Amino acid sequence: MRLDGEDPCALLTAGQLAEFGIAGAGKPIPVKVYETTGCSWTATGAGYRLIPVPTEGIEAWTGGERAAKPTETGPVLGFPAITVTVPSDTASCDVMVDMAEGQYLVASFTGAGAGDQGTEPCDGARRLAEAAVHNLLG
Repeated sequence: MRLDGEDPCALLTAGQLAEFGIAGAGKPIPVKVYETTGCSWTATGAGYRLIPVPTEGIEAWTGGERAAKPTETGPVLGFPAITVTVPSDTASCDVMVDMAEGQYLVASFTGAGAGDQGTEPCDGARRLAEAAVHNLLG
């Protein structure tokens, strides 16, 4: 499942945005570290980001070169995935989904305070990843 040319702000449906408590369109955000554009949404007490990364493989996280801590997690709709956390940031979590050779999808969730709305950061990131991958599969 190649990510080249995917509009990150079109990766969620209106129904999914409502399920996440998001009102309004996503905001495109340049992500220099990945040389790509992601999309950001906000909801009461939470922030969501999707970043299709077409410039490197998920191996960049599992090789130990990055400061964040990757943990293997169950597949997202059949695609291998890892969870990435930064020990000093307990309110955020990223789920990286290995979509194709040399490409992955970042699904990021940040809560105003972990568990404020009953959503742990990694649970929120995983739900976001599942929704986006479901739509990519068509």
